[in-house]
Amino acid sequence: NAVLVNGEGQIPHSVASTGKIVREELTAGYDYIVGDATPAYGKRMERALRHVVFVKGSRPFIVLYDELVAAEPATFQFMLHGLSAFKIEAEAARLKIEQPKAALEVAYLSPVKLSFKQTDGFEPKPTREFPNHWHVEAGTTEKRKEIGVVTVLMPQRTGAAPTWTAKRSEEREGTLVEVTVGGRTHTVRFPRAGSEGTAQVKLAGL
Repeated sequence: NAVLVNGEGQIPHSVASTGKIVREELTAGYDYIVGDATPAYGKRMERALRHVVFVKGSRPFIVLYDELVAAEPATFQFMLHGLSAFKIEAEAARLKIEQPKAALEVAYLSPVKLSFKQTDGFEPKPTREFPNHWHVEAGTTEKRKEIGVVTVLMPQRTGAAPTWTAKRSEEREGTLVEVTVGGRTHTVRFPRAGSEGTAQVKLAGL
């Protein structure tokens, strides 16, 4: 799930395109890490942090929170790639991709409406035989100085899709995400943008 700024990614083929893990918490029920990719965008970004929460158990899922501050107002694009076409529900900001044995559902929880575009193939084309890929771009349409976007990824076995919902709300301390799956609601509170706090995770039943 790559992040582009004004349609451009991180600095290609450069030793300056670096990142590092700045926070981590590994537990029996979930793992939480934060990666800082700010230098990888050169001078285009003042802050590019990705918070990742991996909830384990019988119904595992992943919650991403991209905390982005551009040097100047910009558009932001969130890219997903897969080996088959995605089914897109643009109004609900949800996607689904299926393979013979596994599938993935994705929900974007954004403070602004996102537009969706899907393409396939590669440019330039591969110089050897390579399986086709489909690419979905979920992007902002108006330029902003900063944004925080939550992405929930729900993996599953093909034909055994769970019923689930994901909701986002803003609190004084930061961003609250509630994911309900299998009748159980788990919460993740991401710290206020720009702070050095860590996410607070509360799993149902624990």
